[in-house]
Amino acid sequence: MELERVKAQFPKKKRTDTKELKTVSKLHNAIAELFNILELQNLIYDLDLNPEDHEPYGNLHDKTLSLVLFMSRYGRMDELIKKLEDKRPHIKWSEI
Repeated sequence: MELERVKAQFPKKKRTDTKELKTVSKLHNAIAELFNILELQNLIYDLDLNPEDHEPYGNLHDKTLSLVLFMSRYGRMDELIKKLEDKRPHIKWSEI
Protein backbone atom coordinates (compact mmCIF):
# COMPACT_ATOMS: atom_id res chain seq x y z
CA MET A 1 0.00 0.00 0.00
CA GLU A 2 2.73 2.46 0.99
CA LEU A 3 4.78 1.59 -2.09
CA GLU A 4 1.79 2.30 -4.34
CA ARG A 5 1.32 5.70 -2.70
CA VAL A 6 4.97 6.56 -3.24
CA LYS A 7 4.89 5.37 -6.87
CA ALA A 8 1.79 7.48 -7.53
CA GLN A 9 3.72 10.53 -6.34
CA PHE A 10 6.35 10.01 -9.04
CA PRO A 11 5.15 9.56 -12.61
CA LYS A 12 7.04 7.20 -14.86
CA LYS A 13 10.44 8.50 -15.96
CA LYS A 14 10.57 9.99 -19.41
CA ARG A 15 13.43 10.31 -21.82
CA THR A 16 15.05 13.75 -21.94
CA ASP A 17 15.76 15.18 -25.40
CA THR A 18 18.58 17.55 -26.41
CA LYS A 19 16.41 20.68 -26.35
CA GLU A 20 15.22 19.87 -22.86
CA LEU A 21 18.81 19.27 -21.72
CA LYS A 22 19.71 22.79 -22.87
CA THR A 23 16.73 24.12 -20.94
CA VAL A 24 17.82 22.13 -17.88
CA SER A 25 21.30 23.64 -18.12
CA LYS A 26 20.01 27.22 -18.48
CA LEU A 27 17.49 26.75 -15.69
CA HIS A 28 20.10 25.22 -13.41
CA ASN A 29 22.43 28.19 -13.95
CA ALA A 30 19.66 30.77 -13.46
CA ILE A 31 18.39 29.19 -10.23
CA ALA A 32 21.92 28.85 -8.83
CA GLU A 33 22.53 32.54 -9.59
CA LEU A 34 19.26 33.86 -8.18
CA PHE A 35 18.70 31.67 -5.10
CA ASN A 36 20.80 31.03 -2.05
CA ILE A 37 20.98 27.62 -0.38
CA LEU A 38 18.14 28.31 2.08
CA GLU A 39 15.85 29.66 -0.64
CA LEU A 40 16.60 26.57 -2.72
CA GLN A 41 15.72 24.29 0.19
CA ASN A 42 12.44 26.17 0.63
CA LEU A 43 11.72 25.79 -3.08
CA ILE A 44 12.33 22.06 -2.81
CA TYR A 45 9.95 21.85 0.17
CA ASP A 46 7.35 23.87 -1.77
CA LEU A 47 7.53 21.22 -4.50
CA ASP A 48 6.69 18.57 -1.88
CA LEU A 49 10.15 17.07 -2.09
CA ASN A 50 12.72 16.32 0.58
CA PRO A 51 15.88 18.46 0.27
CA GLU A 52 17.91 15.55 1.66
CA ASP A 53 17.11 13.59 -1.50
CA HIS A 54 18.89 16.21 -3.63
CA GLU A 55 22.64 16.11 -3.01
CA PRO A 56 22.39 16.43 0.79
CA TYR A 57 26.12 17.19 1.11
CA GLY A 58 26.49 19.08 -2.15
CA ASN A 59 26.88 22.77 -2.74
CA LEU A 60 24.26 25.10 -4.21
CA HIS A 61 25.07 24.12 -7.80
CA ASP A 62 24.95 20.39 -7.05
CA LYS A 63 21.60 20.68 -5.30
CA THR A 64 20.17 22.89 -8.05
CA LEU A 65 21.24 20.51 -10.80
CA SER A 66 19.82 17.54 -8.90
CA LEU A 67 16.48 19.31 -8.50
CA VAL A 68 16.18 20.42 -12.13
CA LEU A 69 17.19 17.00 -13.48
CA PHE A 70 14.69 15.32 -11.16
CA MET A 71 11.85 17.60 -12.24
CA SER A 72 12.73 17.06 -15.89
CA ARG A 73 13.01 13.30 -15.51
CA TYR A 74 9.59 13.03 -13.89
CA GLY A 75 7.79 15.45 -16.21
CA ARG A 76 7.34 18.14 -13.57
CA MET A 77 9.10 21.05 -15.29
CA ASP A 78 5.87 23.06 -15.60
CA GLU A 79 5.38 22.77 -11.85
CA LEU A 80 8.96 23.92 -11.23
CA ILE A 81 8.54 26.90 -13.58
CA LYS A 82 5.31 27.90 -11.80
CA LYS A 83 7.02 27.83 -8.39
CA LEU A 84 9.96 29.81 -9.75
CA GLU A 85 7.56 32.42 -11.15
CA ASP A 86 5.91 32.65 -7.73
CA LYS A 87 9.28 33.15 -6.02
CA ARG A 88 10.90 35.45 -8.60
CA PRO A 89 8.10 37.04 -10.66
CA HIS A 90 10.45 39.56 -12.31
CA ILE A 91 12.26 36.74 -14.17
CA LYS A 92 10.73 35.32 -17.36
CA TRP A 93 11.29 31.68 -16.40
CA SER A 94 9.27 30.27 -19.26
CA GLU A 95 11.65 31.95 -21.72
CA ILE A 96 14.77 30.38 -20.26
